[in-house]
Amino acid sequence: MDYTVEIYLAMTALDVEDKLLNEKMAALIQLCALIKSYESESYQAALIQAIAARKTAFICEAATKKDLKEIFKPPQIHYDHNKIHPIGKYHIPEEELIYWSVTSLKAPLARHGFERYMEVFAQVFPGVELT
Repeated sequence: MDYTVEIYLAMTALDVEDKLLNEKMAALIQLCALIKSYESESYQAALIQAIAARKTAFICEAATKKDLKEIFKPPQIHYDHNKIHPIGKYHIPEEELIYWSVTSLKAPLARHGFERYMEVFAQVFPGVELT
């Protein structure tokens, strides 16, 4: 599926008076490359669509160059010695789910990592029963 159309439509909707116009255009192009990489890894289309839509909105609403850099950082989490929590205003559960999936393929997850993986899975796919 081609998500670049949505991203390019966002480009045409950017305010030409925006002081970050060039940076936002570059960020949207960077997003196209990220989405293509997710597609090449054959991740589920619903996950990719959610990531593309949220990152596109984040980019269009960004107020600073720092915000644009933060949008492309991997999902940030915090472990409080009891539970893992997402952090950051640009957190996307669907993207975190991809990261947990990749991590779980490299090595078994520790208990708290597995619990967070299942929590995010339930959040992204409500109503899906895991047995």
